[in-house]
Order: sequence, then C-alpha cells, then structure tokens
Amino acid sequence: MNESMPPKFFAARTVALLAGMATALLGLVVMLGWHWHAPSVIQIRPSLVPMQYNTALGFLLGGLGLLAALRQHWRS
Repeated sequence: MNESMPPKFFAARTVALLAGMATALLGLVVMLGWHWHAPSVIQIRPSLVPMQYNTALGFLLGGLGLLAALRQHWRS
C-alpha cells in the first residue's frame, strides 16, 4: 500500500478494481459462450433469459472502461 494513500481510498480503489475485473470477465466469458455455442454459459438456468451478445459486449467495455479510469487516476 502506498504510504500517502489513506486506507479508505485504498479500500474503495480495491473494490472498484475487483468490480471492473469481474464485469469485464463476465462479458468476455458470455461472448466466448456465444462464439462456442455453449448455452450453459449464455443462459444460467433454462427458465431465465439468456444474456445477449451486445449486452455482454457492454459488460466487457464497461469493465475495461472502469479499469482504464482507475489506471489513469493512478498515474496522476
């Protein structure tokens, strides 16, 4: 941990980093499920609606955007 970074800021940054990684990973896994025609990855339960490809792309881009914003904040 950086000495000049307050503990609350470090915890919030860690949560945001984990959320960005999880969101991007979820989007990537679902997109790969669409390419591999794997219904168990696209649709968790048969009674639920499957995640659409463009929604998965939005998750991937949103997660990557959050990670990029955190990286840019880290550099300044």
